Amino acid sequence: MMRHRLSRLGLALSILLPVLLAAGCDRPPAHPFVVSPPFGPVAMVCATSMEAWVESLENLGDLQPDSIVHIPQIDREGKLGIGAIYAWARDAWVFGWVDGQPAVLLMPAGEPLHDFAREQFPDSGTKVIDADPLAFRGWNRFDAGGDVVVSPPTSANPMGRIIVGRHMSPHLARYFRRQRLQTGPDGGLIELDTDWLRVGHVDEIVAFVPSALPPGYRLVVADPIGALELIRKTPAQRAVFYQTGSRELAGQATGGGEDSLEDRGRDFKSSGASWRYVRLWSGAGGGQVARIARVEAHRLVIDKVWDLRDPVRRGHGVVAAVSGIMDDRCDSQETWYEPPDATTRYLLVEGTQFWRDGGGESVPAVVAAGELAEDTELAAAARRLADRIDGPDGIVATVRAGVGGIRRRDVIRLPVLAADDGQGNEVWWLTPNAVNLVNLNGTAVVLQPFGPRTDPADDDSDALRDAAERRMAEQGAVVDFVNGWDSLHRGGGGARCGTNVLRHFPKSLAPTTQPDSDEGAAPAPKATEDTSQIPATDK
Repeated sequence: MMRHRLSRLGLALSILLPVLLAAGCDRPPAHPFVVSPPFGPVAMVCATSMEAWVESLENLGDLQPDSIVHIPQIDREGKLGIGAIYAWARDAWVFGWVDGQPAVLLMPAGEPLHDFAREQFPDSGTKVIDADPLAFRGWNRFDAGGDVVVSPPTSANPMGRIIVGRHMSPHLARYFRRQRLQTGPDGGLIELDTDWLRVGHVDEIVAFVPSALPPGYRLVVADPIGALELIRKTPAQRAVFYQTGSRELAGQATGGGEDSLEDRGRDFKSSGASWRYVRLWSGAGGGQVARIARVEAHRLVIDKVWDLRDPVRRGHGVVAAVSGIMDDRCDSQETWYEPPDATTRYLLVEGTQFWRDGGGESVPAVVAAGELAEDTELAAAARRLADRIDGPDGIVATVRAGVGGIRRRDVIRLPVLAADDGQGNEVWWLTPNAVNLVNLNGTAVVLQPFGPRTDPADDDSDALRDAAERRMAEQGAVVDFVNGWDSLHRGGGGARCGTNVLRHFPKSLAPTTQPDSDEGAAPAPKATEDTSQIPATDK
């Protein structure tokens, strides 16, 4: 009899215990964790030590070199300096405060960098917090710092409102809700559907930047249709994804052999340029790009060819070709797969950015603007993404309703080219995603987009960058562009993904709680003036 009673008791506990634990987890903590709003004075910048990214940050004028913490290069198992590099400092942690003291929340999807946080941050006075042990059961790509964005402070939410992806693990979302200080009147978070993104994080589609205009900030989203319109206004033979500072030259071939391209109307040597790559973008051989071994007066000799013809020939466009090489190896050989002839239009560049194919090999990224302008799949993807952003129940409408005080004219749309699977899912960013930005001392740091030149005589002009800079300036925001193609974009990330920021506790906010009688709290650090904490209006 006793055995049966114990058995029934065990069964009851197995049913009731999760309920009781969940109920307990929903009680607000005595010392809640406050996620840092998106801008304010910088105390520390954590950046993964990949290639030129840290160097790019060090060159920003308003950052002190000693404020930048170099995150070591590690693989996904946490081993130093070997294997595939884990670059995503933002996904590993969420910075904020507890009782005005700096704190960092360890995010489940960033586990490779957890040990670094536990070893390094306590020495600087930063408290390390495990969000919820239950949230660590299994790996979920949405349980990352990139899936957490906070709005600027408003009159209704003096510490901002937390925005997360709808597919975050329930236990982790509950952790953020029960802090209570950055939720809505109903105690809820602003939840966005991000499952249609290839990476799937909120910071790919929503950002905030400080503004000199009321209410003191602006909402930033992507403008894929605007980006495509800018490309279409560009002469078809201009290069896209070129290396800034290099020259380009377009023409029509008169013929060619298995390892050469000829243009009897052009003297390649007289240009004085060091031509390195040639793209065949129309006519015979269209979709191939070759490395140039030797330049003669009217002839280019090549020694390596990458083949992207099939998707282009089938009418699926250059974006389908790039999507394909990211998933698989790109074929290459020493000679043309299809020699150029008098129908071939070509494009020469001194340098180019590179994609990384499914086998880890580099593939030249240079294409002609005309290829993108005529890409029907790219246009369809732009329309689908624009609908997700600006539709009646889209991203902008949801964020405006949740934050309050954001007028439609307070939204900055930055040109970004995007591609998808043909159904509006698996969306990825063809150009570096300007929305995935990081605010550093009043400046929005954005990856250089490497769009087509607006002026062929100006090596530094860029249609996408210039439009983004103009739109930001019109809205009272300051932007700085840095090169993160190799270190971040090729791996699927942006400026925010590779950079995490600890900010000073703002002067406008008092410590969040009073310490319990049996649980003392350290005094709050000296606050700094934060002019970005301007309450929003409801106009």
